[in-house]
Amino acid sequence: MARTHNLKILLLAGATLALSPAAVAQVSVGASGGFGGNASASKESSQTAAGGGGSVSAQAGSTNASISGGGSANGNASNRGASGNSGGGLGGAANTNAITNATTAATGTANQTRDRAEGAAGTVAAKAEAAKSATVSSAQQAKAGATGAVQGAVQTAKQSGQSTGDAAQSAAGSAQGAAAANVTQDATAALNSAVSGEIAGSINGAVAGEIAASVSKEVSNAIKTGIANDVSANIAKDVRGGLGF
Repeated sequence: MARTHNLKILLLAGATLALSPAAVAQVSVGASGGFGGNASASKESSQTAAGGGGSVSAQAGSTNASISGGGSANGNASNRGASGNSGGGLGGAANTNAITNATTAATGTANQTRDRAEGAAGTVAAKAEAAKSATVSSAQQAKAGATGAVQGAVQTAKQSGQSTGDAAQSAAGSAQGAAAANVTQDATAALNSAVSGEIAGSINGAVAGEIAASVSKEVSNAIKTGIANDVSANIAKDVRGGLGF
């Protein structure tokens, strides 16, 4: 038997052909009867054992096969649970179940990979949507809080301004009331003074008039008396002088 790269060929009568699960796929068989046949496999395979009389070649990229030739030979290989067997006489053919099983396993693996990817994508999308919703909700709450704070501040300012205006109006009213009271007091004082002056003037005028009248009467009487006396004296004198007294 010939030994190829990375192969160990074990010559056993009625031996079993075993191929690597990761390396085997298609197998072509040519029967040449009797012992001393040759076997070859690609470098991807790990170990090949062939029985006598058969001619075997395993090609790269194959999945799993079993062949017999020149007597009775069985080969088993597995890939993700797939296995194939064949046995028989000269010119036995590759077990096509190996290819079918490998294809099914690969398809299942691809589907699982796709499902995992879709699940991961769905999870990422759901998380992104949840994060987006949370962000929008937080932004809306922040906006509402800010709006409420501004409105509260405006309302407080309005109330403060109203209170200030009320206080100012109250102060103005008090000032006006005080001014009016002062004006009233001044007017009352002035009125009282005018009345008092008028009364005093009237009293003074009456008294003065009375006094003047009395003085005038006295003076008048005195004058009258004086004149009368003088006239009488002069007349008497003249009479006496004329009479020679």
